[in-house]
Amino acid sequence: MNMTLKRGLPVLALAAVGSLALAQIKSLTLPEMVDAVDDAVYGEIVSSEVSRTVDPEDGEFYFTTIRI
Repeated sequence: MNMTLKRGLPVLALAAVGSLALAQIKSLTLPEMVDAVDDAVYGEIVSSEVSRTVDPEDGEFYFTTIRI
């Protein structure tokens, strides 16, 4: 095995483990989401749009797009 590969594999493994530690998926209610991002953006809402998607297995999903 050449020296570059011997040095690169541990660094790659460490980076992979580190990235797993930072990634999170959280399930939030709307009030929890608002609390988490409250005061994150300063501006005025100029328009909003709600779209609905139906998945045969998981049911309905609603997505809200807000323009600031």
